[in-house]
Amino acid sequence: MNPVTSRPTIARRGLSASAAARIHPLGLLPLALALLFGACTEATAPPPPELPAEIVVGTGPTGIASVGDWIAAGEVNFDFGTGAFGPGRVSWIDPERGVVVRTTAVGVNPQRLVRAGAAGEFLAAVCTGDYGPRAGRVEVLDVATGALLRSIEVGGQPGAAVSGGGDTLWLGSYGESGVAAVDVATGALLRSWQSDAGFEAAALVRGGRGLVAADFDDDLVLELDGAGAVVGAVAVGDGPVALAADPADPDRIYVVNSLDETAGVVDLRAQTFTRFPDTVGHAPNDIRWQGGELWIVASLSNRVNRLDPAGGTILSGYDLGVNHNPMQIAFYGDHAFVTNLLANSLSVLALP
Repeated sequence: MNPVTSRPTIARRGLSASAAARIHPLGLLPLALALLFGACTEATAPPPPELPAEIVVGTGPTGIASVGDWIAAGEVNFDFGTGAFGPGRVSWIDPERGVVVRTTAVGVNPQRLVRAGAAGEFLAAVCTGDYGPRAGRVEVLDVATGALLRSIEVGGQPGAAVSGGGDTLWLGSYGESGVAAVDVATGALLRSWQSDAGFEAAALVRGGRGLVAADFDDDLVLELDGAGAVVGAVAVGDGPVALAADPADPDRIYVVNSLDETAGVVDLRAQTFTRFPDTVGHAPNDIRWQGGELWIVASLSNRVNRLDPAGGTILSGYDLGVNHNPMQIAFYGDHAFVTNLLANSLSVLALP
């Protein structure tokens, strides 16, 4: 509407011509301005589209991370018929629309995705390899463009990773002894696996005093020094597979045990483990802290459970559907995104 050539009509319904004539012109000014500018204001933007319950991605999504304005999912592309891994891929999902916007080809079996770099400008795709001739490596992707910047050969079968601050990325493995480290900015291998370390790190987090590792085979949560040597060990449940640190107290480490299907909390200061009262589902694979609560992904239950970290009781759960085999979870805004290995999808869960 052109405010110069188009004039809003002011109705004077119910007034006689003489009464209307006696109205002071300034008495109509607020109404005239409201009509004029109200008519010229652009329409209110429509609400954002409702997210789908599931987002279809490539074959075998496993690793997942929230990075900048993206949810990134690593697709392992495993063929259950032939028992072989195809080329790995990372799909970049717009979390506000629930659509795949771009993809990046990466190495074999990208099981873990981690935001890395001094400014969080990189996505590290930890590619475990095929447990055979194709060994593990770290692919460093640019978050802004999705481009593959560099590949870092680390050997072995890396499957765990955590940012060590700055450009350092620490790595753990089911099949290699000790921990390794790389520089994601330069591509340098800072530390190789140690054959005499005496542990395999199925999961890594940063605690209040350094690295913390889950030793799956020996049922231990380990505290490591800056050189990767063990300085503390706490016995936990059977098969610890994932860890989460309390943001308010990083010396409290929450652990999920895959084989006895339990969870609990390790107090690194007291060197104690407190088991939670409830079992957390069949074959739990991931545990994350979000909004003052713990979220656990139970793969063979096709379920995600919310827990109260104070007492470990289950608050509620989300059933994802049969044959989904959920693996890992990440968060963006008021939603959670879960990779489903067998359904080739991400489940989208509204946070309570």
